[in-house]
Amino acid sequence: MITNKCNPEKITWAKSVNLIFPNQQGRGSHMNISGIALTKNVPHKDNAIALMEYLSSDRAQFIYAQ
Repeated sequence: MITNKCNPEKITWAKSVNLIFPNQQGRGSHMNISGIALTKNVPHKDNAIALMEYLSSDRAQFIYAQ
């Protein structure tokens, strides 16, 4: 984004972002970002959506955190 000539306003946006790496007594920190998507022609669409809903539920997120 910093070199975006088609949308110069995004250059300002990109320059306003600062990365911060917290330090935990010299060990640093870990951040895990996960994503999920549903493709247009997925077989068993209803089951895929049910799985996505479960994986984003409070219960599943609690299990991940443990």
